[in-house]
Amino acid sequence: MRTLGGAVLLGALGASTLAAAKLPDLREQALRIFRLRYSGVRWQVERAIAADFTGDGESDLVLQGNLERGFAVGVIVGPIGPLSQTRSLQWHARGEDTSSDCVTSAAPVLTVEVPTLPADLWGCVGHEAPDEFCAKVKKTDAWLRDVAARGTRGLRVTGEGCDELHLYWNPQSKTFDDWKAK
Repeated sequence: MRTLGGAVLLGALGASTLAAAKLPDLREQALRIFRLRYSGVRWQVERAIAADFTGDGESDLVLQGNLERGFAVGVIVGPIGPLSQTRSLQWHARGEDTSSDCVTSAAPVLTVEVPTLPADLWGCVGHEAPDEFCAKVKKTDAWLRDVAARGTRGLRVTGEGCDELHLYWNPQSKTFDDWKAK
């Protein structure tokens, strides 16, 4: 009787292991859904970057993508799984665009950085009584410093001979905002 019980137990364990092996992992499911949702983009899945980009302590997944004449950044908001929220930002070259933006350059590259705003973005440093716009900039800067200290990361789009684009998560709009230094 023991042998039969052991065989049944091993059979049950083997079946559950086999079933688990056949199920795609949550990351693969999320990537498959993401690619279907934004099918007009050639996503570079092999270059996916995992880090906390949204400031919630969960690992997110960011992808770089190419359009026929443009560039895209996609994010799968963690925890990563088939029901994760997703976002895609896309930049398209206009006509014979000769802009110096990295997102419209021949070979843009997405890298991770510490999320910050430049010291005097939009002239908001040093104002005695900041207007409403500068108050929002200073609030964003304070939030970025706080989440960066806890490990949250931002993104930078670079390329050869172009103006870098910096991306950081905006918790109010639940998408990335950006800035460029000239």
